[in-house]
Amino acid sequence: MTLLRLSAAPIDGASIIPNALVDQHVKPTAAQAALVDALRLTAIAWVENHTRHALQRRIWTATFDNFCGDLDLPRHPVRAVTGLRYAVEGGAWIDGAALGRLAGNTLVPVATWPTVTGRAIVEVTFEAGFDDLATEAAPLQIATLMLILHLFVGGSLKDVPDTIGMLIDETYRMPVMA
Repeated sequence: MTLLRLSAAPIDGASIIPNALVDQHVKPTAAQAALVDALRLTAIAWVENHTRHALQRRIWTATFDNFCGDLDLPRHPVRAVTGLRYAVEGGAWIDGAALGRLAGNTLVPVATWPTVTGRAIVEVTFEAGFDDLATEAAPLQIATLMLILHLFVGGSLKDVPDTIGMLIDETYRMPVMA
């Protein structure tokens, strides 16, 4: 099974990394507000992609290329699965809500996944993320704030400081399996 696509509801960067926190750490001028907002969204996206954690609770949709074993949902912490549907080649979408159950951050079959001939597209809609990043995962919030400053002073995503990696890698980084 391969993840084909991942999409999410819009994010509210200021609710994750409040303006007051950014102003204290980055110290932008009023003229740099739009730049800082863009850097905040960039930093949030980098941390989410690097750790596979959603920094804000929102709805995500993951599309897989077939039913094949357990479906590891690509953003954590998963709070609920709100929809499961699948389509076979040339066919309409079939509701599969009763086929799976949530086990941690993974959707597992209740009994067995349906057997489909050919290729199936499996779409899982789920809610994932933190309710309050500052209290539930403070290192992720601080790492994001530090990344905003790093980008603000001219750093790039290719040379992310080790301190940021150290804050998030041991606890939050999801290993990539080859």
